[in-house]
Amino acid sequence: MLSRSGLDPPTRGAMRTHPSTLATIVALLLLAGGFDAAPARIGVAYRGWKVSKLEIRGVEPAVAREIRGGLALGQSKGVIRGRFSKPTFQPDLLQQDIQRVRLFLAARGYPRVVVEPELTPDEGRRQLRVLLAVDTGPRVVIAHIRMPGLPRNLQQEASEVLGIAVGQAFIDSDVEAAQAALVRLLLRHGYATADVKRSLELLSESGVEIVFAVDPGETYHVQSVSFEGSSQDLRALASRTIGVDPGALSSPRTMNEGSMRLRRLGLFRRIEFETTRIAPGQHALLCRLTDRDPRTLEFGVGAWSDQIIRLHAGWTHRNLLRGGRGLAVRAIASQVEQELSTSVWQPSILGPNTRATLAVRARREDEDTFESTSIETEAGLTYNFSLDRDHDLISTLLLSWVDFEDKRVFGDSTEIVPVPDQSGRLVTFNLEWLNDGSNDRFYPRRGYVIRAGVETAIPQASEVEFARTEVKTVGYVPMPKASVLALRVTPGIGAPFGDSIEMPPDRLFYAGGALSMRGFKRRRLGPKDAAGTPTGGRVMLETSAEVRIPIWWKFSLAGFVDAGQVWVRAEEVRLDKMEVAVGPGLALRTPVGPIRADYGIRLTNFDTSEPDAVFHIYIGNPF
Repeated sequence: MLSRSGLDPPTRGAMRTHPSTLATIVALLLLAGGFDAAPARIGVAYRGWKVSKLEIRGVEPAVAREIRGGLALGQSKGVIRGRFSKPTFQPDLLQQDIQRVRLFLAARGYPRVVVEPELTPDEGRRQLRVLLAVDTGPRVVIAHIRMPGLPRNLQQEASEVLGIAVGQAFIDSDVEAAQAALVRLLLRHGYATADVKRSLELLSESGVEIVFAVDPGETYHVQSVSFEGSSQDLRALASRTIGVDPGALSSPRTMNEGSMRLRRLGLFRRIEFETTRIAPGQHALLCRLTDRDPRTLEFGVGAWSDQIIRLHAGWTHRNLLRGGRGLAVRAIASQVEQELSTSVWQPSILGPNTRATLAVRARREDEDTFESTSIETEAGLTYNFSLDRDHDLISTLLLSWVDFEDKRVFGDSTEIVPVPDQSGRLVTFNLEWLNDGSNDRFYPRRGYVIRAGVETAIPQASEVEFARTEVKTVGYVPMPKASVLALRVTPGIGAPFGDSIEMPPDRLFYAGGALSMRGFKRRRLGPKDAAGTPTGGRVMLETSAEVRIPIWWKFSLAGFVDAGQVWVRAEEVRLDKMEVAVGPGLALRTPVGPIRADYGIRLTNFDTSEPDAVFHIYIGNPF
């Protein structure tokens, strides 16, 4: 069958073509007078010989490879003693392959293709070398495009979505895609019974007119929405979430967006829509729902260089409190952090794209610089801008009771001065914007990710008053042979205000580690106290560039450059003091993300107390 590329390997020597595609090609060939009867059979004397090699000349090498992959004489039949057996030559197969080549190139705007076969025999081995010499002839271009029947209000938008234009080369797949784009456009605007037919007319030797005959039919709107299946409380939630109100256009886009909103709830295993015409231009929409098991139990164990071992466990019930109000319990444990939390949420609380959460956590952190124990209560509201990706605005109000133990050692070797005990009540407002435009969660090849956050303590309500912001921007650029260039920039800055003279130690910036600047161990980059312990800073900047190259099976190789630094205060920032590291990385592709091993080698030596090279092993990409 003709695929997107135009040729699929033949089945038993037969050519199978999509009817609409075949009609377009044959029409063009007939109009051009270029579809001659098949020539007399060639190479009868070599019937049953093996084809040692099939070459195609006269076209670009990439095109030749694509054509050869769809020809009968280019197909190996199987494996014999570890080798692929050569195809058997038959004159009929040669004639069929010649026609395949002509059809393939005709679909790309060359209706007058001439293919001359040349056979070079090897009588001793009874093998045959086949050369197909191709003369493409002149290429046909699009001379005119007409869309009779298209509603006047859609003409400008139609010209933008077609994807083809006057003066471009005629390529059948592009014309077919333009026809499909017109249908989608009409459906999107509520023309539920729209139909588009295409035809061709040869205006000159090298110019063709494309006609898209449009029958839009009536525009339809949703008059009513009803639900079937599921429990009453979830049907009420679905009604608030679907986002399809009476009067909305009855279009695939409307149905698709409604389905995506419902699927994001995680409560339904199956979502089906059925429309019924109840009046001219009016549809009744029925949504059939099938519930899924709302309970999830998970356990995980991880080990890597930054945190020797990390355990986590969780239990979730997405409808424990009915109406989509779920509850989750989580536990995390590592040598530097322990946390136990529970949270509840309500989807669609202020509209179909909103979600409210309430969480309570008990946390303990044991870092080189500080030890803290805290009880936290957090209330949050999330607004989702996009249904097909993570594009969220998250606002939270956090109330904490914190007990800090400061481990920093103060002396003449540091500019940091001792600060009062910062234990006590902390109330902060947090605003985070996440925009994930990457094409894959675990293995992105293109797109971007932006995560920007602002946190500020509420004056008078907190023992310590401060503000901080951090922005992480990542871009992915595709490269040849499935390689990708990944880039990252992460700046951060914070400061105390009011009567406070220092930020809490857990709100300072730290750098270094597998997911940070890989020339240093975890949190070892930046200012240190008299004992050589990292103390963090108010300003941080990290940048990275990395090339990821598939090499064999599920393995890929990476080469990276990292640069970063942490400064105590903003006035001390000097870009020429940023530490720089380079190194190789090796990754194994798994269903849960890559398992990575990186070796960071420092090119700078501003901090002589740290090693010149660091080895990291972890799960996931560094960014």
